[in-house]
Amino acid sequence: MLLTEDKFRWYYEGAGGWWEYDERTSIEIEKYQNHREDNIDSVPAAFELLIAGFIYIIDLENRVQYRRGYPTRRRRIKRDLVGIPDCKVSVCLCMHICLRYRFFVTIYRQIV
Repeated sequence: MLLTEDKFRWYYEGAGGWWEYDERTSIEIEKYQNHREDNIDSVPAAFELLIAGFIYIIDLENRVQYRRGYPTRRRRIKRDLVGIPDCKVSVCLCMHICLRYRFFVTIYRQIV
C-alpha cells in the first residue's frame, strides 16, 4: 500500500503549525483508524505505536498523542486530505526532533 495513493494523511501539531507524520507512522495510524471504524464496539480508541524510538499512545477518540508515561504532555493530531498547503512535511520524525533541538539551542545561545 503506497501512501501517495491514499486520500488521507495524519498530522501532529508542533512548533510552527501542523506536521505530517512520516509515511510508516501515517500508514499505521490510518490502518488502525480504518480497523476501528469497521469494529467500533470492539476496538479501543487508543493504541501504542513506536515513533522515533519512543512508545507513543495514539488516542483517536480525543485526537491526541503522548509518550507512554507522560500523559500530560499531549499533542493534537488530525486526519486530513493529502496535500494540505498549511502543513509541513516531516520526512523523518527523528530528524525533525534533532533540527528543532538545534534551533532552540541556537536561539538560546543568541539570547545568553
